[in-house]
Amino acid sequence: MLAPGVVQRRLALNQEQLGAMLALTRQTVSETLRDFETRGWVRRGYGQIELLDPEALRALGR
Repeated sequence: MLAPGVVQRRLALNQEQLGAMLALTRQTVSETLRDFETRGWVRRGYGQIELLDPEALRALGR
């Protein structure tokens, strides 16, 4: 369990799993993550996604 306000920076899931959680296709997730990576918000790796700028992602969801 993380302390309040602490953001887990690496998520151990693949794009297909993330797509299933969000009701999106893997292709849509891939395109979106590619855009986020270009903006410097995330880094994609094999079976994981690293959050580089959680605040930018949080602002996107507001």
